[in-house]
Order: sequence, then C-alpha cells, then structure tokens
Amino acid sequence: MAANPNLKPRSRARSWMDTNPAEMKTLIGLLILQDIVHKPENGMYFSKRESTVTPYFSQIMTEKRFHLLLKFLHFADNSKFYPDQHQKKPYKIQPIIDHLNSKFSSVYVPERNICIDESLLLWKGRLGWI
Repeated sequence: MAANPNLKPRSRARSWMDTNPAEMKTLIGLLILQDIVHKPENGMYFSKRESTVTPYFSQIMTEKRFHLLLKFLHFADNSKFYPDQHQKKPYKIQPIIDHLNSKFSSVYVPERNICIDESLLLWKGRLGWI
C-alpha cells in the first residue's frame, strides 16, 4: 500500500501491511476472547506487568498490529452512504447485521408458542438510532 502523503510522519497507518482471512479470523477470535477475559482497557490485554499479564494475546498478535487492524476494520462502503436513505450509525455495521440475521434464521426457526421477556436482559442504555 502506498503511503498517503496527507498522513503525519509518525502515523500508525504508515506501518500498514495487507492482511489475509487467517489474520482477520485471529482478530475476531481475540475480540471474542476479550469478552471472556475482562480487562478495563484494551492495552491491558498486551501488558507485560506481572499483576495484569495475559501472555496469550501478545503470543498471538502484537499490540500494534491488533490496534491497527481494529482502526481499519470496515464493513460498509462509505461512498454508497446516502443520508436520505440510510441511518448513519447502523449503516456502518449493516452488512454484518444482515449476514448474522440470515445465518441465525437459517439455523433456528421459532415454534408456535414462544415467549420473549425483555426483563431477562439487563439493559440500561440507549440506542442512538432509535
């Protein structure tokens, strides 16, 4: 990838190298693992401090590469975004939502008697697009 002349001299983007499907699967695996091993900040997963060390993360991927992949992780084409047709916040992840919905609906079809009680889910936040 040719360096963008508009980048600052010390920009992390200057060290970008192309990725591949295996590396993206590794990234997603580490993100899932972050939900199992809770830490207050992303950088703590790669910490070398004895009190907070989690060696698995740094053995799999460097912290710099992890954050660089997250920075450029993109699911939607911004050139196809039209404010009058799309809501901005869900548009960025809409392809993933659509894919997961189709996969989930192909795996599970609800039967006739089903009850969903939203009080089972602890949710005290707000969705910005609703």
